[in-house]
Amino acid sequence: MFWHQNRYLTSSHIIIGRADWKTSNYVSTTKYNIITFIPVFLFYQFKTFGNWFFLMICIVQFFPNLNPYGTNTTIVPLVIIILAAAAKEIFEDFGRLVADRRVNRQFVLICIQDEYAKNWKWKKIHWAQLKVGQVVKIMKNEFIPADIVLLSSSEPAGVAYIETSNLDGETNLKIRQALPQTAQIIDDDDRIMAFCSSLSKIECDPPNPALYEFHGVIKINNSSEVLKKGNDENSKTNCSLVVVVVVMVAVAGDACGCYC
Repeated sequence: MFWHQNRYLTSSHIIIGRADWKTSNYVSTTKYNIITFIPVFLFYQFKTFGNWFFLMICIVQFFPNLNPYGTNTTIVPLVIIILAAAAKEIFEDFGRLVADRRVNRQFVLICIQDEYAKNWKWKKIHWAQLKVGQVVKIMKNEFIPADIVLLSSSEPAGVAYIETSNLDGETNLKIRQALPQTAQIIDDDDRIMAFCSSLSKIECDPPNPALYEFHGVIKINNSSEVLKKGNDENSKTNCSLVVVVVVMVAVAGDACGCYC
């Protein structure tokens, strides 16, 4: 919506394991807030011809020479219609707010440096706190919290199976293949944390609404590998997993695939 503040930033140059603190995974689907409700609600109400027509009649009726019946004949019905519409909008937007809070407060496990920036550890945070670049471990049957690049999987050869019915309505499982260079790191936390320390980089597309297109290049130890077109390594937010995986956040917040 045009009155929403843009809550996310993203770069096509991402350092794996290093959080981009300018980004946010906070998602809001509400139409209004306390400040914008009255002006935005009235704007949309009087965009319709019927309400605008009755408003013009109400204005005309304030001139005694043009109105022999009084002002109440049109103003009262219009006010009742507007108040009923406002109550409906508040009820529906409150429902969206509750759903947003439920999503933003879900937990995810990230690999993060300690307060002395010497050692790495696993830490649970809320989805809303997730940043682009962070490495995440997603457990079986958990939902994907953001658009991600698959690094490793508990299945042999780095294969992951995802269910995307929340995005495209398809209930059949889709296969994603982890990057060959990182497919086996899930077996050892030390290898995961060493990988996070390696300053490997991914250059990828900026946020876009394409569910089945992803282009990028990963750079590990001065070697480059093209991330395949067609999302072999990429998965969108709001999908669920049937294996344990280690992933990197590529796009966060309202820019994710299911929110574009």
